[in-house]
Amino acid sequence: MIDDEEIHRKGLRKLLELFCPEVHIIGEAVSFDEGKLLLTHTATDLVFLDIMLGDGTGLELLKSLPNRHFQVILVSAHDQFAIEAFRYAALDYLLKPIDTDDLLTAVKRAK
Repeated sequence: MIDDEEIHRKGLRKLLELFCPEVHIIGEAVSFDEGKLLLTHTATDLVFLDIMLGDGTGLELLKSLPNRHFQVILVSAHDQFAIEAFRYAALDYLLKPIDTDDLLTAVKRAK
């Protein structure tokens, strides 16, 4: 999970614990640089990635990792990035605050 806002990381973590117990969080990052480090040194199947990070964007992060071996669910408070997100093969695009039904649909799609 990569998001620069702690309140959103905590909220998503809680939703996943309550409604998606099959999803195990193996790492968190709060910035572009931390996210890139996490994704290059951790084997993961699915990443929840915020669009707006303090030192870059989630889309720039995906662009910097052209040979990724994980699925991405983008999370944002801004809907204007949705089309671009799918150009980077995002599995889904969740708007903040995250709707539980939308989260369940996205995780089901990831399976």
